[in-house]
Amino acid sequence: MIKYAYELGARKFTAQHAVENPASGRVMEKCGLKFDGYGSYKKTDGSCEFRSKIYKADLDEILF
Repeated sequence: MIKYAYELGARKFTAQHAVENPASGRVMEKCGLKFDGYGSYKKTDGSCEFRSKIYKADLDEILF
């Protein structure tokens, strides 16, 4: 997904995961993303909100 975004012209990549799911954060770190802060997101139906950890990457740095 990261490489595809780069091929489409993206140079910055952002992802987030629920704080209660640290395994997702480890996957993001293995992909080269770095922890950037905390946020939140809601289910698409708005029924539940989750506290999240946000990760970011400069794609020029992690792909080349």
